[in-house]
Amino acid sequence: NDLKSAKKYALLFSNLNKNYYAGLSSAIMFRTVGDAMKHAIEKEYISKDDLWTTEDEVLAKVEKYKEKDLKMSLFLDRMNNKISFENNPNDYYARVFCKSRIVDPLFKESDSIKRLSEVDGGWAEFVEKESKPKEYFIKFSR
Repeated sequence: NDLKSAKKYALLFSNLNKNYYAGLSSAIMFRTVGDAMKHAIEKEYISKDDLWTTEDEVLAKVEKYKEKDLKMSLFLDRMNNKISFENNPNDYYARVFCKSRIVDPLFKESDSIKRLSEVDGGWAEFVEKESKPKEYFIKFSR
């Protein structure tokens, strides 16, 4: 039925949010790429205009400095998952927020259109709680 399909869709999307859109791996990606690109711009390895080109073009320019610049090397190693990390609110390098995405699908019940949260109080609470940005406290092993 439509209610069952709406609930299934909402749960599948919630799984995508938890594991991809707002998960720890996304926070790591945002932070590591940001650190690497900020450093590369500050050192003039790339320009801000380079950010509008392809990933391959930017990385080709940045990789040239990996051997000469230990900080750039560190940022690239973090970006390429060569350095372990943990989510540690008591001891962290960076605090990162990820936007959370939650759906509250419409479905047809008899002759009316309703939202899942209108008929499922548990889902309404879930939407309220999970709509808030996720916060991570990233600590790298180096």
